Amino acid sequence: MAQATIYGRLSTAFDTWSATGATTTPATNDLNKRSRMYDNGSRFGLRINEDLGGGLRAFGNCETGINLDNASNLTQSGAVNTGVDGFCSREGHVGLGNNSVELRMGRQNVYWGDFIQDVGANHMVFGGVGVFTAASSGFVTAPAARQENTFQLVAAKDMGAFAGSSVWYAVLNNAERVTATVGITNPTGDAMGTTLRYATGNWLSQLDYAKVTNSAGDATATTNRNNTGLKIGAGYMYAPGSKVTVHWAQMSREFTDATTNAAALAAVNAAAATGGGSQTGTGFQIQHALGGPMTVYASIFTLGDFNHTTRGSVSETSASSWAVGMRYNLSNRTHVFGSMSQVTNAQLNAVQMSGGGYSSAAATSMSPGVDQSSTAIGILHNF
Repeated sequence: MAQATIYGRLSTAFDTWSATGATTTPATNDLNKRSRMYDNGSRFGLRINEDLGGGLRAFGNCETGINLDNASNLTQSGAVNTGVDGFCSREGHVGLGNNSVELRMGRQNVYWGDFIQDVGANHMVFGGVGVFTAASSGFVTAPAARQENTFQLVAAKDMGAFAGSSVWYAVLNNAERVTATVGITNPTGDAMGTTLRYATGNWLSQLDYAKVTNSAGDATATTNRNNTGLKIGAGYMYAPGSKVTVHWAQMSREFTDATTNAAALAAVNAAAATGGGSQTGTGFQIQHALGGPMTVYASIFTLGDFNHTTRGSVSETSASSWAVGMRYNLSNRTHVFGSMSQVTNAQLNAVQMSGGGYSSAAATSMSPGVDQSSTAIGILHNF
């Protein structure tokens, strides 16, 4: 164990949650306010590191998601939580590197949040960047998040302000993952992308680009059809423990996105729902240390109307979200938190809160126009 480190996070929360205001008649997917307890991104991990001499080292990581609330791999909605769907379910890779560059091979986070924000599963029910990386991201699915079968080159610490930047490539042949609980039938294709990070003084910035190509060119495929994503974020640390960040993102697709917001897509006329298009989002977040053990958070994010390739902007397809939260440190590793979150959908959209425990209904069954809210308190312990 001299070359290995065990780490993890245990976090649960209690909230009142609702999803109401659907435009369908009757609103069969309206879920009136209910109380519940849920897991808030708990995980268990193992990092390994071996000095091979001459500045070269071998390393690896296996991070497995766990659900403390129900000890299963099921979310609040009863769907499979892919982050708790087996050993190394969140991330698993092995690699070689030195202080300049690392080569990592395996399942990795490639288009997932960014290093300039500090919300999401850490302290709040619903962050904001998650709306750009979730399976429920409006009319266009994010191209990737955690990607399997991935080769990634990562800039290490000697790269200074650019440390953490990367380029990656993944082979999309998921027949190996077809199981009784997760049936993935994507055709063979590939995915590629890059992350550019730059940190200097009090300024932080990150650009992410990802493109997923279905090599078969199959317009009827239900996942991983020629999707592209671009997101940019910048932040300024104006005091110790305090910063403001802004974000912009755009996702586009070439074919019909049949797996995202199925009910909403059906509500839009066929000409608008079929074929290519894009959707753009913007956001603002603030994290402010009040002094002592308390920090407050707030975020506002919006998705604009879906912009069809030939028909232009499709009205009533936008969405917005806001969240406010507070963290109180009981120690360096343990704190309690509280938050309030709201997602508001236009009449034809059905964006939902992202994350394994944050919704009580599957995205594909949410009725268009439904609005979701959550008020939560929780405990988080890092080890």
